[in-house]
This record gives sequence, C-alpha cells and structure tokens, in this order.
Amino acid sequence: MIWAIVPAKTLGRAKTRLASMLEPEERRALSLEMLRDVLGTLLGARTIDRVAVVTQDNVVGCTAYALGAGVLLDGGRGHNAALEGAIAHCQSKGASGVLIVSADLPLLRSRTVEQMVAQAMEHPSSHLVLLAPSRDGTGTNALFQRPPGVLPLHFGTQSLQLHQHVAQERQTPVQLVRSVDLGLDIDTPADLLDFARMAVPGHTQRILMQMQLMERVLEHFYGTAPVL
Repeated sequence: MIWAIVPAKTLGRAKTRLASMLEPEERRALSLEMLRDVLGTLLGARTIDRVAVVTQDNVVGCTAYALGAGVLLDGGRGHNAALEGAIAHCQSKGASGVLIVSADLPLLRSRTVEQMVAQAMEHPSSHLVLLAPSRDGTGTNALFQRPPGVLPLHFGTQSLQLHQHVAQERQTPVQLVRSVDLGLDIDTPADLLDFARMAVPGHTQRILMQMQLMERVLEHFYGTAPVL
C-alpha cells in the first residue's frame, strides 16, 4: 500500500514571501487552491492508495476531508517531526512506501506521480529514496521512501543536499526525479510570474484570474500589464 502525505501550513502563515504583492486573505486563498490542485492530482493517481494532509489548520483539514483525503494533526512539534509522525501512522496502517509532496505544486500531474511511484517500486533494492528537487536545486519538493521511515527528514534550508547526505551515510540508494511539474513550487513573485505565463487549467489558475493576480504580477515586474 502506497500513501501520499501533503504537509500544509496554517493558512495565516502561508506564503509570506508573497506579502509584497498579495494581501493576507489573498495568500490564504491562493494556498488553499494550490492544495486543492495537489490533492486532486494525488487522489487521481492510480499508484496512490491513500492520501493524507498533515496540518494544524481547521479550514485546510475540512477542505482535505471534503475532497476525500485523510487528515493527520500536525501537533505543533515542528515540520519534520510532524511528518515523521505521519509516516509512522502510515506504516502502522500497512504502508509499504510513502510519498511526501509539497502543497504548492499547481503543475503537478497524476502521470508524474504514477511514474515516480513506479520507478521506486521497480527498483531492485528493498530500501530506496527518490528526491524531486526544487528548481533552484536546494529544496525537496517531493520525497518517496521505501520502506517508510528509512530516511530521517530534513525539510528546510538545503534540504535536498541534507537528504542526499543522510542517504549516503546510511548507504540507502537515492535517485533524483526531475520534471517541470515537480520543480515549480509557488513561493515568490517570480514563481507566480512563471506560472502566470502557462495556460494550465485548475483551481490555482482560476483563483489567479478571479483576483486578477496575473495582471498584478506583470505590473509587479514590468510596471504595467500588457494590453492584449
């Protein structure tokens, strides 16, 4: 059984690096719609048996539950501790592998998730870690581990390098999985600009259009939005 885990911050603390151009309520709405896209993708992936969100936020939890995902309480022990607790829960429920996916990957597609899981399950080693790097090559946007708990988590600054280092120390095979939809996480105005240039249907695109955020992103960088 393969579980997917999505960590989701409290909406009030979400996307602070977008504060220069988005109001708090807009950041909350954007975060929630990106989560809807990610959960919809995971729930639609044939190789994923269960999906759970790890959060302290009631609105996030209710949204996840309404979409068909489970909800695991964060507990306030810190990001990595909360995820390791979630992994232990999945293992207790019979998980043979766990995929952790960031909540802000609006380009993510079910086919990519299926391919990542298939790559892991077809590997000859019984112990394996797959890492999907962020675009800048320092973060970890997705992490698959088999069996669950084979690698301690080090999400945060330079997480990709830390995960690789720990895997090497433990002599655990590690592979990188690179794709556009796993690489683009929305954290900064520049990320929003890149996403705004892509005609990708989904909840994230819809909220950008409703709030006229695309025009504001262009104005943020170029001073004025182009007239079409």
